[in-house]
Amino acid sequence: MESALKSLWVVGKVQKKTLPQTLKGLVAEVEKVFPDFYNIFSVQMSAKDGFGNDAYRKVNGWAHADPEMWNLYKDGQEIDHVLKPLDNMVCFAQHQLLRYDRTLVTDGRYWTRNYE
Repeated sequence: MESALKSLWVVGKVQKKTLPQTLKGLVAEVEKVFPDFYNIFSVQMSAKDGFGNDAYRKVNGWAHADPEMWNLYKDGQEIDHVLKPLDNMVCFAQHQLLRYDRTLVTDGRYWTRNYE
């Protein structure tokens, strides 16, 4: 998720010198540069799941090993709530990278052999 957003940050030539420290800030800055995305990332990430948590909270909880979040979602409940915006971020990043340099993404995969 973060790598896709960072790719969009670079390709979109965000004017700020440093990356935001939070995922929410990174999403906001990328969406400013790409208004044609219609804030899809922030809308999807801000939507609450059945437990009342948004995707920002879930990603942050999982990344920082928050026991409350790990216990709440230990059986994989509501995983699509995070995977849908992740998939969109990767797809949008791939699309922009293809426009920038076609060799960066090959065969519709999420990686390229050039940097393996």
